Amino acid sequence: MHQWTGEERTFAVNAYYQNGVSLVRGRRAFRTHFNVPRNRPVPLNRAINTWVDSFEVSGLTSKKEVAVEKTVRTPEKIERVRETFERSPRQSGVRHATTIEITPRSVRKILHNDLHYHTYKIQIVLALNTRDYGARVRFCQEMLDPIGEDEDLVNNICVSDEAHFHVSGFVNKQNFRNRSQANPRALHVNPLHSQKVTVWCAMSASGIIGTYILENEDGNAVTANADRYVEMLQNFFTPQLARFPVIENNYSSRMEQQATQQE
Repeated sequence: MHQWTGEERTFAVNAYYQNGVSLVRGRRAFRTHFNVPRNRPVPLNRAINTWVDSFEVSGLTSKKEVAVEKTVRTPEKIERVRETFERSPRQSGVRHATTIEITPRSVRKILHNDLHYHTYKIQIVLALNTRDYGARVRFCQEMLDPIGEDEDLVNNICVSDEAHFHVSGFVNKQNFRNRSQANPRALHVNPLHSQKVTVWCAMSASGIIGTYILENEDGNAVTANADRYVEMLQNFFTPQLARFPVIENNYSSRMEQQATQQE
């Protein structure tokens, strides 16, 4: 393990602050200042973070424990952080740190260790208007009544959905991470209109029906619309019901009942 000198630790901390509290730019400045070849190591992020923490607490970059009073996480600073985040809970920690005039790392430590705040992701839900609530209650009642008369009806219900699969190598950056000593600047180029395949599937207590890929006459992928959905039900779904006689009989009787009501 490399032993860094006091001069090197001090410069690393100064470079961290002088480069906008950026570990990447600070390490780059360290390599330039000490003329470190690319095949030689520079201080790791965790080492610089340790030196910064020690400096903010004791004014020193060494690992020796010094019994001095905290200079950043004081009760006054903690209260200022609390007030700032209560006013603007969605604002980034970096902007709050600029307002309070302390480092973003200290803000994160105050939030986690002193205020016990946690980060929560926003939840995406379907918008409902006033009429939707009544419609959902009516649907539940319409389903509960026949289920009360025939408990086996639940086993004959098919639930379906479709999903899009990108064929251009679509990457979810939330599930992709690079780990290295320096930022590799990895890029993934997505086309403006990514080609995708829409796949439909249904499932019930009796089994799975599908998958069905939505394509046109030329075999090209298309999205679902009313006409294509009806065509899929007639040409694919209905024949597949033959594998499940109970569901098929129930489905056929309901189709006949609806046709009679329309006449």
